[in-house]
Amino acid sequence: MLDFRLEVPRATETSKTATEVRMMSRILILTTSQPSSNPRMRKAADALASKGYTVHALYAFKTHWASNADAEIFEQVQWTWERIGGHPEEAKFTYFVSRLTRKLAEKIGMTKYAMCRSYSEYVARGLAWKPDLVIGHNPGALGPLVDDGRINSTSPCSSMRKITTGVNSALVLRKVCASRNWRMTASLKSRQ
Repeated sequence: MLDFRLEVPRATETSKTATEVRMMSRILILTTSQPSSNPRMRKAADALASKGYTVHALYAFKTHWASNADAEIFEQVQWTWERIGGHPEEAKFTYFVSRLTRKLAEKIGMTKYAMCRSYSEYVARGLAWKPDLVIGHNPGALGPLVDDGRINSTSPCSSMRKITTGVNSALVLRKVCASRNWRMTASLKSRQ
């Protein structure tokens, strides 16, 4: 399995002393799915929160069964969350507008808005939270991930192994990094 690391110029500064300094304390996780249907996102959020990081997840409504499961999950987690793009029963107008916007974006070929319902809201809420690190889950999160990282001058990171269309996420990240003058390194990890 390949493990990718992004190195963004001036995103963090290295310490010259031997003392341990925690450079990143606020971590934002973006997913276009719901936490109950995204176990990898939950595992990352739980692990980071248990290590003392302040973790906040932005997610979108997908299905009713997941909403019920989310309620149970949220009672037990150490991180905060926020639903983006409304809900068909609790925030009907926002949900309708976000779906309409996504459909229109798909028709006119605005890919980043078509892949991520409520794209602008993800970016705005992400910027308002002022994270030190932004982690994206699911293909639709790539656009807001890159914009939040670029505007906030934070380190964007993707946890995706493969995008569902069969495109390798490493290729997508390589193109994003090249366009931003970032350096991406890959290391081979042995499976145990």
